[in-house]
Formats: sequence, structure tokens, C-alpha cells
Amino acid sequence: MTEETNESKGFNFDNFTIAGVNVKERGMALWNGEVPLVQTFWMYYFLTVFGLKIVGNGIGGPLGVIIGVLALGWAGFMVKPIIAASEKFTGDKQWALLAKIAAVLIGLGVLADLFG
Repeated sequence: MTEETNESKGFNFDNFTIAGVNVKERGMALWNGEVPLVQTFWMYYFLTVFGLKIVGNGIGGPLGVIIGVLALGWAGFMVKPIIAASEKFTGDKQWALLAKIAAVLIGLGVLADLFG
């Protein structure tokens, strides 16, 4: 049996870029808290989820539901990067604490949407 390479498995994320940004590298940086807290919270969490919900509600129907589920999944995913970025935040510690509280509330909101 031969060993499969990434190329033989199909899509390869190693070199996948959007607007010149390597998606895998940015995703790992986000997950590890290497993206600044302000960007992590406002750009990667808030604007992304808000935008997805606006689009999903505007479209409606089955596609709107799919976009809503994507927004919910992204919100759930973002709990860990927000906490990780707040751990590495070097500014005023009240912002790091508020970000952690927001991350917990986001996680609880996702769970409530899933099981409520």
C-alpha cells in the first residue's frame, strides 16, 4: 500500500489564500492567540458573525438557515481564540477580563441556541 500525500487526498489548505492571506496560517495564529485581541474580537468575531446573521436573515429560506448555522458555528469556534488573545493582551487588564467574560457569554449563547 502506498502512502498518500496531501495532493492525492484532494484539496490542500497549506497554500490556500484569500486576499493574499494564508488561511491555515491565519487560522492557527487566531487559535493560538497570536492575533491581537482587538482584531480577534471585533473583526474575526463581531463583524463576521454580525455580517453572516444580516446576510442569512436577509436571504431567508434554506440558504439563510445554512448561513445562520455557519454564524453559530463560527461564534462557537471564536470562544477559544478570544480567550487566548485576552491571555496575551498587554494593555489594560480590564479589557482582557471583559473579553473573557464576553467569550463565556458567547459560548453560553451558542449552547442556548443549540439546545434551547
